Amino acid sequence: MRTLAEMENLRRRHATEIKNSKDFGIQSFSKDLVTVADVLEMAVENAPKEVETEGQDSPIGKLFEGMSGTQKMLQKVFAANGLETLRPEGEVFDPKTMDAQFQVPDPEKEADTVAVVTRTGYLLNDRVIRPAGVGVVQKL
Repeated sequence: MRTLAEMENLRRRHATEIKNSKDFGIQSFSKDLVTVADVLEMAVENAPKEVETEGQDSPIGKLFEGMSGTQKMLQKVFAANGLETLRPEGEVFDPKTMDAQFQVPDPEKEADTVAVVTRTGYLLNDRVIRPAGVGVVQKL
């Protein structure tokens, strides 16, 4: 009986290890890749507004369109592999998934809510691989 119980426990542990390897085997790769996503996000967000309206008529418009398309494709690939973005603006501060970097005095918003997201966070199969950098509304 004892030997059978030991074998069953070993089988369960082995199955759990295999599942974790499948779910989180790309964690190191994902951590490296999210920095590339950050740079691409910064480039798209900080492009002058005129570039968006020029469209395909100019080389810069084509470059902007290519960068935004690449960013959308990258987010689809992330989602297909269990990597989801975390931009918790307006949500209640959660220290498990967010890194408070500063406080913001704002009498119009409720205390301990996220006022600003400075860095996108990422979850891999519901495990935090990088917390979101946020500015939190301080208590007045």
